[in-house]
Amino acid sequence: MKKTIIAAIAVLFSAITVANAQDNILDEFDKSAQEEITPIKPYFITVYGGPTASGNENVGAFFEEGKALDLIDWLQGGISAGYYFSNRYGARISLEYSNNQSALNHDETFAPGLFEYTFRSGAVFADWIINGGNVTKPKKFNWRPYFGIGAAYTFDFANIYNDEAHMSHHPWQGYTTNNLCFAMRYGLILEYNFSETFGIYVDGTHEWFTDNYNGMLPRDAAGKHVGFPFDMKVNANFGFAIHF
Repeated sequence: MKKTIIAAIAVLFSAITVANAQDNILDEFDKSAQEEITPIKPYFITVYGGPTASGNENVGAFFEEGKALDLIDWLQGGISAGYYFSNRYGARISLEYSNNQSALNHDETFAPGLFEYTFRSGAVFADWIINGGNVTKPKKFNWRPYFGIGAAYTFDFANIYNDEAHMSHHPWQGYTTNNLCFAMRYGLILEYNFSETFGIYVDGTHEWFTDNYNGMLPRDAAGKHVGFPFDMKVNANFGFAIHF
C-alpha cells in the first residue's frame, strides 16, 4: 500500500513538473512572439482630394446625351484623423466636401435636352480599417480595406442650361434642397510610407446615400417609393498621411 501511495505521489509530482515546464516554454514563446511585434505609430492624420463621379437618378441620361464627363467633378476632398488599436485594426473619422451632378427625368419628358443640375455636399464618416499582410513590424507598402457609416448634408442646388433647348424648369419634376441623409461606404487604401511618420496614398471609395441625397425621392401615385433606393458616388483620392 505504501509503495502504491509513494508511486502515485511520484507520478503526480512528475506530471506537475512536466506541466510547469510546458507552461514555462509557452510563456517564453509568448514573450518571444510579443518581442517580435514592433508596434506601429498609433495616431494619424490625413489630407486628401481627387475626382468624384456621381451616380444618382437619371444617370443614364448623361450617356444618352453624350455628356457622361459632366458626372465627374474635380473639386472633392477632405481630412481625417484616426487611431490604430493594434498593428492590424484601426479607425478614423473623416470630413469631406464635394460637388455633385444629377439630372431630372429625361426619358418620360416631352421636352428635349438634359435637365442637369449641380449641388454641394458635406459628409462625415466613421471607418473601421484593417491592415492587410504581415503586421509584425512597420513596412513601406500597406494595403488597407475599410468600411464605414456616416451622414451627409446636401445644399446649394443650381440648374445648368447647356443649350437653348432647355426649358427654364422641368415641366413636372423638381427637387428638394438642404437634405440630410444616412451614408455608408467601403474602400481600399494603398499607402507608401517613406518613414514611420510620413506617407502618401491613394484611396478608392464607393459611397452610398439614402435616396434624398440628390434632392429626389421618386414616388408613384400611391406614394410608394419607386426606383433604386440609394444615390451613389465614387471617389479616387490622393493624400498625405502623418503618423505619430
